[in-house]
Amino acid sequence: MAAKATGRKSGQAKKVPKQKPVDKKLWPFYILQVLRKHAFEGAEQDDEGNRYLTRQQIVNFLEADHGIVTQIKAVGDNLTRLHSATLDDPSLGFRLEYLEGERNASGGASAQGGRQLLRKGWRLVELGESGLDFVPSEVRMLIDTVIASSVIPPKQIDDLIDKLKVLSPEEIVVPGIRREGHLPATNPEFFLNIEDLNDAIARGKCVEFRLGVFSKDGKLRLAKTGWRAKRHQVVPIQLLISKGHYYLLAHYLNSDEIYKFRIDLMKEVQIDENSSFGPSESNVNVIKFRERHSYMMSGKEVNVELRINKESLHTLYDQFGPNVHFKNEQEDTIDVTLKSALYSVLFWALQYYRMVEVLSPPELRQVLADAGQTIHDMYAGEPGAISLEDRKSRDELINGK
Repeated sequence: MAAKATGRKSGQAKKVPKQKPVDKKLWPFYILQVLRKHAFEGAEQDDEGNRYLTRQQIVNFLEADHGIVTQIKAVGDNLTRLHSATLDDPSLGFRLEYLEGERNASGGASAQGGRQLLRKGWRLVELGESGLDFVPSEVRMLIDTVIASSVIPPKQIDDLIDKLKVLSPEEIVVPGIRREGHLPATNPEFFLNIEDLNDAIARGKCVEFRLGVFSKDGKLRLAKTGWRAKRHQVVPIQLLISKGHYYLLAHYLNSDEIYKFRIDLMKEVQIDENSSFGPSESNVNVIKFRERHSYMMSGKEVNVELRINKESLHTLYDQFGPNVHFKNEQEDTIDVTLKSALYSVLFWALQYYRMVEVLSPPELRQVLADAGQTIHDMYAGEPGAISLEDRKSRDELINGK
């Protein structure tokens, strides 16, 4: 993990109580840990700004972090072996690099030129799947994506950022992410749920889970009544992220209709080891699915025609992706045809009513008209004049049943 800012000078490791001796055969592993953790504390630096730990720094950090007391020569020998191993086997996913320098030689060396090459410092370079390094902008975007998530518990956000920072060849300055005055409403089982669901999809197994609800204290508790309270037994299809939330796409054993379940609301996830399904079950194009089911709303996919302000096409692409068709272009507007679940268009059209009009299908126009009338009645009169029951939309017109 990347080093956190400290008050000590580079290379001055903080002493810790004596620890249990570490088997010398494991020293290479701990040297790699030091190179990862203290990547930005290197005393040496190349022309591109990459930092390198000196052998003395590594000796200091080995003792401070892991209680390993050793000498510079022993560390140097291990570094040389690790360097050779990473050159011979790129599939390891990382390599060791050293910064080369010179010093005045003595004895016989001086008679042959007077200067001697040496390795001034070392760094560990993590490799991507293609064997190429990450660039800082890629790591920055990954870190910001983690920070923007509303479903990752705070401690795991910190851990993920530390792991991502060391992938960058340059230091990443992370913005402040501390929440003031409250803890976020998150599910501590979130990553365990992802692990189990991914495992079930990979092995072709069904899963079971229950859905929780957040209470006013921000804690996730099991629902006591309704659809959420039952134990769901489903065939998992795929995982996808939409609008900042992580979903499981799945269908029940007796149905082909795809349902969406929020992973951060799942509790008591279990894999049914006695079940099995074929690999074709998980063959879903998640990008296409997300474009046609924005807001993760249900319903049959149908052709929809819109008229939109041409200056607002970015909102169209944000919501439905590039798979749209244009016609009837005017000075300020253009008509658009796309395929989507009607619920997704309904909420988007309400949000952007100032710049978009639904032209068809008629049933969606009717639901929007009803919604507009209800909104007018609710805000034109006294607060509370329109009950929750009166606000219900005529969803039977567009629910695809």
